[in-house]
Amino acid sequence: MNSKEKNETIFNEIRATLDAAGYFLEFINKKIGEIKHNNQRCYLSVNDAYFRMSKEFYESFLTLIIDHKDFSAIVILRTQLEIYVKSFYLEFVVKQNDGSLDVDSLISNEKFFPAFHVMANKIDSYESEHGFHTGGHFRQFTKSILSTYEKLSYFTHGKGPYLEVLLKSDSVQLDIENTRDLLITAKGVFEMLSLLYFGTQGRMDLGREALNELLMINPEMYKSS
Repeated sequence: MNSKEKNETIFNEIRATLDAAGYFLEFINKKIGEIKHNNQRCYLSVNDAYFRMSKEFYESFLTLIIDHKDFSAIVILRTQLEIYVKSFYLEFVVKQNDGSLDVDSLISNEKFFPAFHVMANKIDSYESEHGFHTGGHFRQFTKSILSTYEKLSYFTHGKGPYLEVLLKSDSVQLDIENTRDLLITAKGVFEMLSLLYFGTQGRMDLGREALNELLMINPEMYKSS
Protein backbone atom coordinates (compact mmCIF):
# COMPACT_ATOMS: atom_id res chain seq x y z
CA MET A 1 0.00 0.00 0.00
CA ASN A 2 1.50 3.33 -1.04
CA SER A 3 1.26 6.57 0.93
CA LYS A 4 -1.79 7.85 -0.94
CA GLU A 5 -3.69 4.60 -0.48
CA LYS A 6 -2.76 4.50 3.19
CA ASN A 7 -4.05 8.03 3.76
CA GLU A 8 -7.30 7.24 1.94
CA THR A 9 -7.78 4.20 4.14
CA ILE A 10 -7.23 6.27 7.28
CA PHE A 11 -9.60 8.99 6.04
CA ASN A 12 -12.26 6.33 5.51
CA GLU A 13 -11.65 5.01 9.01
CA ILE A 14 -12.05 8.50 10.44
CA ARG A 15 -15.29 9.08 8.55
CA ALA A 16 -16.68 5.72 9.65
CA THR A 17 -15.68 6.40 13.26
CA LEU A 18 -17.30 9.84 13.20
CA ASP A 19 -20.49 8.34 11.78
CA ALA A 20 -20.59 5.69 14.52
CA ALA A 21 -19.81 8.30 17.18
CA GLY A 22 -22.61 10.56 15.98
CA TYR A 23 -25.07 7.68 15.86
CA PHE A 24 -24.35 6.59 19.43
CA LEU A 25 -24.36 10.16 20.72
CA GLU A 26 -27.82 10.65 19.22
CA PHE A 27 -28.96 7.51 21.06
CA ILE A 28 -27.53 8.83 24.35
CA ASN A 29 -29.18 12.21 23.93
CA LYS A 30 -32.53 10.45 23.56
CA LYS A 31 -32.06 8.13 26.55
CA ILE A 32 -30.43 10.48 29.04
CA GLY A 33 -33.76 12.23 29.53
CA GLU A 34 -35.14 9.00 31.01
CA ILE A 35 -32.76 9.29 33.97
CA LYS A 36 -34.43 11.15 36.82
CA HIS A 37 -32.14 13.91 38.03
CA ASN A 38 -30.97 13.37 41.59
CA ASN A 39 -30.29 16.67 43.36
CA GLN A 40 -29.04 15.04 46.56
CA ARG A 41 -25.33 15.22 47.26
CA CYS A 42 -24.44 11.55 46.80
CA TYR A 43 -22.74 9.08 44.45
CA LEU A 44 -25.64 9.10 42.02
CA SER A 45 -25.67 12.87 41.66
CA VAL A 46 -21.89 13.07 41.17
CA ASN A 47 -22.00 10.23 38.62
CA ASP A 48 -24.81 12.03 36.81
CA ALA A 49 -22.93 15.34 36.81
CA TYR A 50 -19.71 13.75 35.60
CA PHE A 51 -21.47 11.96 32.76
CA ARG A 52 -23.34 15.05 31.56
CA MET A 53 -20.09 16.99 31.76
CA SER A 54 -18.28 14.33 29.77
CA LYS A 55 -21.04 14.23 27.15
CA GLU A 56 -20.65 17.96 26.52
CA PHE A 57 -16.88 17.57 26.29
CA TYR A 58 -17.32 14.74 23.80
CA GLU A 59 -19.72 16.73 21.63
CA SER A 60 -17.21 19.60 21.53
CA PHE A 61 -14.37 17.19 20.82
CA LEU A 62 -16.15 15.73 17.80
CA THR A 63 -16.94 19.20 16.46
CA LEU A 64 -13.29 20.23 16.74
CA ILE A 65 -12.11 17.06 14.99
CA ILE A 66 -14.55 17.70 12.14
CA ASP A 67 -13.27 21.29 11.92
CA HIS A 68 -9.65 20.02 11.82
CA LYS A 69 -8.79 21.73 15.11
CA ASP A 70 -7.03 18.70 16.51
CA PHE A 71 -4.87 20.45 19.08
CA SER A 72 -7.89 22.05 20.73
CA ALA A 73 -9.59 18.66 20.67
CA ILE A 74 -6.60 17.20 22.53
CA VAL A 75 -7.11 19.62 25.42
CA ILE A 76 -10.72 18.47 25.75
CA LEU A 77 -9.76 14.80 25.47
CA ARG A 78 -7.37 15.12 28.43
CA THR A 79 -10.20 16.44 30.59
CA GLN A 80 -12.55 13.77 29.25
CA LEU A 81 -10.01 11.07 30.16
CA GLU A 82 -9.62 12.50 33.65
CA ILE A 83 -13.39 12.52 34.26
CA TYR A 84 -13.55 8.97 32.88
CA VAL A 85 -11.01 7.64 35.36
CA LYS A 86 -12.49 9.62 38.26
CA SER A 87 -15.94 8.21 37.55
CA PHE A 88 -14.70 4.63 37.70
CA TYR A 89 -12.51 5.43 40.71
CA LEU A 90 -15.51 6.74 42.64
CA GLU A 91 -17.62 3.69 41.75
CA PHE A 92 -15.08 0.91 42.23
CA VAL A 93 -12.68 2.27 44.84
CA VAL A 94 -14.16 5.08 46.96
CA LYS A 95 -17.70 3.71 47.05
CA GLN A 96 -16.59 0.16 47.79
CA ASN A 97 -14.13 1.17 50.51
CA ASP A 98 -15.94 4.05 52.22
CA GLY A 99 -19.61 3.40 51.50
CA SER A 100 -20.48 7.08 51.72
CA LEU A 101 -19.26 10.12 49.84
CA ASP A 102 -18.40 13.56 51.20
CA VAL A 103 -19.45 15.58 48.17
CA ASP A 104 -18.43 18.90 49.74
CA SER A 105 -14.91 17.54 50.21
CA LEU A 106 -14.85 16.27 46.64
CA ILE A 107 -15.82 19.72 45.36
CA SER A 108 -13.52 21.83 47.54
CA ASN A 109 -10.53 19.60 48.35
CA GLU A 110 -7.97 19.60 45.56
CA LYS A 111 -6.38 16.49 47.06
CA PHE A 112 -9.59 14.44 47.24
CA PHE A 113 -8.47 12.42 44.22
CA PRO A 114 -4.98 10.91 44.14
CA ALA A 115 -2.70 11.22 41.12
CA PHE A 116 -4.02 9.92 37.82
CA HIS A 117 -1.75 6.87 37.73
CA VAL A 118 -2.71 5.93 41.30
CA MET A 119 -6.42 6.00 40.43
CA ALA A 120 -5.84 3.97 37.26
CA ASN A 121 -3.83 1.30 39.08
CA LYS A 122 -6.34 1.04 41.92
CA ILE A 123 -9.27 0.57 39.53
CA ASP A 124 -7.51 -2.22 37.66
CA SER A 125 -6.42 -3.83 40.93
CA TYR A 126 -9.93 -3.71 42.40
CA GLU A 127 -11.57 -5.16 39.33
CA SER A 128 -8.97 -7.94 39.11
CA GLU A 129 -9.49 -8.87 42.78
CA HIS A 130 -13.26 -9.07 42.26
CA GLY A 131 -13.31 -11.23 39.17
CA PHE A 132 -13.39 -8.52 36.52
CA HIS A 133 -10.65 -8.71 33.93
CA THR A 134 -9.83 -5.30 32.50
CA GLY A 135 -6.55 -6.39 30.97
CA GLY A 136 -4.93 -3.32 32.49
CA HIS A 137 -7.35 -1.06 30.63
CA PHE A 138 -6.94 1.92 32.95
CA ARG A 139 -3.25 1.36 33.59
CA GLN A 140 -2.58 1.62 29.84
CA PHE A 141 -3.18 5.39 30.00
CA THR A 142 -0.39 5.92 32.56
CA LYS A 143 3.25 6.83 32.09
CA SER A 144 4.43 3.25 32.61
CA ILE A 145 2.66 2.04 29.45
CA LEU A 146 1.23 4.34 26.74
CA SER A 147 1.66 7.63 28.63
CA THR A 148 -1.58 8.85 27.06
CA TYR A 149 -2.49 11.17 29.92
CA GLU A 150 1.00 12.61 30.18
CA LYS A 151 1.24 13.23 26.43
CA LEU A 152 -2.14 14.98 26.37
CA SER A 153 -0.99 17.11 29.28
CA TYR A 154 1.75 18.68 27.16
CA PHE A 155 -0.96 20.60 25.32
CA THR A 156 -2.75 21.83 28.45
CA HIS A 157 0.43 22.80 30.27
CA GLY A 158 2.14 24.45 27.32
CA LYS A 159 5.39 22.51 27.56
CA GLY A 160 7.25 19.48 26.25
CA PRO A 161 7.51 18.33 22.60
CA TYR A 162 4.44 20.31 21.51
CA LEU A 163 6.02 23.61 22.55
CA GLU A 164 9.31 22.55 21.00
CA VAL A 165 7.62 22.01 17.62
CA LEU A 166 5.81 25.37 17.80
CA LEU A 167 9.10 27.12 18.48
CA LYS A 168 10.43 25.76 15.20
CA SER A 169 7.40 26.35 12.98
CA ASP A 170 4.35 28.59 12.81
CA SER A 171 2.37 25.89 11.00
CA VAL A 172 1.91 22.64 12.87
CA GLN A 173 -0.51 19.91 11.88
CA LEU A 174 -1.26 16.61 13.53
CA ASP A 175 -0.49 13.49 11.54
CA ILE A 176 -3.66 11.88 10.17
CA GLU A 177 -2.91 8.62 11.99
CA ASN A 178 -2.72 10.52 15.29
CA THR A 179 -6.05 12.18 14.53
CA ARG A 180 -7.62 8.77 13.98
CA ASP A 181 -6.12 7.44 17.23
CA LEU A 182 -7.38 10.44 19.21
CA LEU A 183 -10.86 9.92 17.81
CA ILE A 184 -10.86 6.21 18.61
CA THR A 185 -9.68 6.92 22.17
CA ALA A 186 -12.34 9.56 22.84
CA LYS A 187 -15.05 7.40 21.33
CA GLY A 188 -14.10 4.38 23.45
CA VAL A 189 -13.90 6.47 26.62
CA PHE A 190 -17.36 7.92 26.11
CA GLU A 191 -18.92 4.58 25.25
CA MET A 192 -17.51 2.87 28.34
CA LEU A 193 -18.53 5.79 30.53
CA SER A 194 -22.07 5.54 29.12
CA LEU A 195 -22.32 1.90 30.22
CA LEU A 196 -21.02 2.81 33.69
CA TYR A 197 -23.52 5.66 33.88
CA PHE A 198 -26.59 3.55 33.18
CA GLY A 199 -25.38 0.84 35.55
CA THR A 200 -24.61 3.25 38.39
CA GLN A 201 -27.98 4.94 37.95
CA GLY A 202 -29.69 1.56 38.29
CA ARG A 203 -31.01 1.59 34.74
CA MET A 204 -29.74 -1.77 33.52
CA ASP A 205 -32.46 -1.73 30.86
CA LEU A 206 -30.92 1.35 29.28
CA GLY A 207 -27.48 -0.16 29.74
CA ARG A 208 -28.55 -3.22 27.74
CA GLU A 209 -30.02 -0.98 25.05
CA ALA A 210 -26.76 0.97 24.90
CA LEU A 211 -24.73 -2.22 24.66
CA ASN A 212 -26.94 -3.48 21.84
CA GLU A 213 -26.35 -0.23 19.98
CA LEU A 214 -22.61 -0.59 20.49
CA LEU A 215 -22.70 -4.21 19.34
CA MET A 216 -24.34 -3.03 16.15
CA ILE A 217 -21.83 -0.26 15.38
CA ASN A 218 -18.72 -1.84 16.97
CA PRO A 219 -19.25 -5.61 16.78
CA GLU A 220 -15.59 -6.55 17.16
CA MET A 221 -15.03 -4.33 20.18
CA TYR A 222 -18.04 -5.35 22.27
CA LYS A 223 -18.92 -8.88 21.13
CA SER A 224 -17.39 -10.43 24.29
CA SER A 225 -19.06 -8.01 26.72
